[in-house]
Amino acid sequence: MLKICRSLFIIIVQCFWLPAMPACAADYHLGLDFGGSYNSHANYRNRDSLGLLDQPRFTDDRSFLLMSADPYLSFNLHNGISGYIQADADWENSDDERTDEAVEIDLTNANLSLTRAKVSAMLGLQTISFGNGLIMADDVPAAVLDFKHGKGYMQLALAQALDSSPMAAATIGFHPGDYEHAALFGIWFKDQDDAFAKTIPLIYQVLLEPRSEGDLYWAGISTDLFVGKVLFSAMGAYQWGEFRLYTNNASTRRAVSAFLADLSVEGNLSDWCSLGAFVFVTGGDDTPLRDDLNAFVSIMPFNPRAAIFFDPEFLGRNEDTEKLTFNGGFFGGVIAPGLTLNLVSASGLSLETTMATFYAHQALDDGSQWYGWEVDLGVSYDFARFYTLYAEAARFEHGDYYKSLLDEDIDPAMRFSIGLRASF
Repeated sequence: MLKICRSLFIIIVQCFWLPAMPACAADYHLGLDFGGSYNSHANYRNRDSLGLLDQPRFTDDRSFLLMSADPYLSFNLHNGISGYIQADADWENSDDERTDEAVEIDLTNANLSLTRAKVSAMLGLQTISFGNGLIMADDVPAAVLDFKHGKGYMQLALAQALDSSPMAAATIGFHPGDYEHAALFGIWFKDQDDAFAKTIPLIYQVLLEPRSEGDLYWAGISTDLFVGKVLFSAMGAYQWGEFRLYTNNASTRRAVSAFLADLSVEGNLSDWCSLGAFVFVTGGDDTPLRDDLNAFVSIMPFNPRAAIFFDPEFLGRNEDTEKLTFNGGFFGGVIAPGLTLNLVSASGLSLETTMATFYAHQALDDGSQWYGWEVDLGVSYDFARFYTLYAEAARFEHGDYYKSLLDEDIDPAMRFSIGLRASF
């Protein structure tokens, strides 16, 4: 992947320097996104625990300072060719002994685009979002081809997911109105990175040293439609496939069959206030280590419905090694209804609030099903053009599902962040 990124970077830099020649004129923009923040969380799931499947521990506390600088360059050669390069430089100072204090630099975007009438193509390292980001959301090498005809459109995408696993998607849809769409999509993923093997409990990974391969498929629908001033959004997907798990002494073949649904409605009560409601559901599995797998699997997804419950760190995921995740958070899946309230003032001050409760799609043997409830609060202030101060806080109270697993009370999980975002 590094070689691919380096090659793309060289190609794009060469294209950038072409405009410097007198025979060719071009527009370009050089900019910088900057951020600085203090972040902390308490009582997250301990990802270093070797507990069994039914023994999660919520003892992880962490606080850190984060500084980031993301320089970028965009250019247009005025012949249908344009490009974009962006790097991400992060410095973190943490109280976590597992985290080194160092500057990490990554190339997050390096791509070229070609536009011709109703057809456009983008090649290179770019941000890919499949299934509204609920199936995959990551910066990966990819080739994307878009076709447009009237209000209709089609997109074909081929991407390199994880380290070396191929992924492809096809979407066909139309735009009935401004900011509206309705689309059908299909997605394929092939595990070539032992990704399935890393979804099993850590203790089994240590004991069995498993390897894996397999294929996953998704078919779904996505839509955003206005009825008056009310926006209705929906995304649903069915997943199927199989994977093969290999250990030193045996191999296991397991079929996958699961579903996901994300529904929401939001309307403006006034020019400065909007109210919304949502329900997010994924299938779960009460016997995840045997028979078919009925828990919905995603590849590095981004779920914005709750700041803590869907946070990979709260789930105990190590993003360096665990690339697949159960989008319900756990094997049991999730049913998550919630409410949102957004307030915006003309002075640049805004407030966002989310309240949600979470139930397992598959209850425990004793009937326990309630994961808990969460409230999120975010405040931001645009005190100048391209300058924003913000603060975010969240609290998650565990329900009887966890208390039944652990047979003990659990302190609530907390999250807090305050910082500055700026663009130059």
